[in-house]
Amino acid sequence: MFSAPNYHVKKILTLVNAKAIRARRFKVALETINASASVTAKPLLAALGCMVVGLNTKTNGDFVHMPEPNPKNLAAFADFVKKKKVDIGFALDPDGDRLVLVSPTHGVISEEYSVALATEHVLKHIEKGPIVINQSTSRMSEDIAKAYKCRAYHSIVGEPNVVALMRKKNAVIGGEGNGGVIYPRLHYGRDGMMGIALVLDYMAKSRKTIDELIVAIPHYEIAKDKVTLKDAGADIKKAFTVLRETLIKKFKDVPHTVTDGVRFAWPDRWLHVRASNTEPIVRLFAESPTLAESEALIAQAKKSLTPFIA
Repeated sequence: MFSAPNYHVKKILTLVNAKAIRARRFKVALETINASASVTAKPLLAALGCMVVGLNTKTNGDFVHMPEPNPKNLAAFADFVKKKKVDIGFALDPDGDRLVLVSPTHGVISEEYSVALATEHVLKHIEKGPIVINQSTSRMSEDIAKAYKCRAYHSIVGEPNVVALMRKKNAVIGGEGNGGVIYPRLHYGRDGMMGIALVLDYMAKSRKTIDELIVAIPHYEIAKDKVTLKDAGADIKKAFTVLRETLIKKFKDVPHTVTDGVRFAWPDRWLHVRASNTEPIVRLFAESPTLAESEALIAQAKKSLTPFIA
């Protein structure tokens, strides 16, 4: 009888060096918030020869914490990973399309590293080619692509937009900074299981720990904020147009694009400001070498937007 999870696992096994991963006998912690991701994650890790210790890996839909896979919601899992002395922890959101890595030493790793590590591994060990990330995703992947003399493209925020640009540019890998790895050799969609396999493949190939792999990647800190627009009414996009022009004047000497709100790019940092598609709010994202610098960049933008903020 055909089984979608089994088919999924078998396909993933053909895309990594399963033999090398099995030889490492990784001890892995898994957290799937008692949701459907367990159905595929458990057999995948078993097929890769991992010894698995699980927390909240039932499939009864009993969410024991808020589903967003962030450090706050994964605090108990981070303690579990440290206590069990595993090689790495994998946390998935309920439907398994977002992957967050957890280190036994440093705890929850920013979800931005899932795509960055997968990108590093693919470009270094599998194939070189263009990559695609959205405009609010960490520039870690962009720096990695540059190191391997590959092009990095920025799409409009949203999985369908990332996929559309990946198809257009024939990208070898892509994704979003929320932990969503997209690997075309498997399919055009975010897939946490593929992310797990690629990270284990990288650890097996390099014979390095997750901490050693993380340290080797260019490091940045992202800050995120949002503000409510004053008198935006139903036409959020129209209200945002005036606000966008204000920011362009504020940062007049900085290269920028306006394909998705407005995004300014400095040599070592960026600022992305975009209007919500459904609410009268504006989201601000900034990334710099330090969190303080990123927060300062957002503060500068918000100060310029004071007349527009409710």
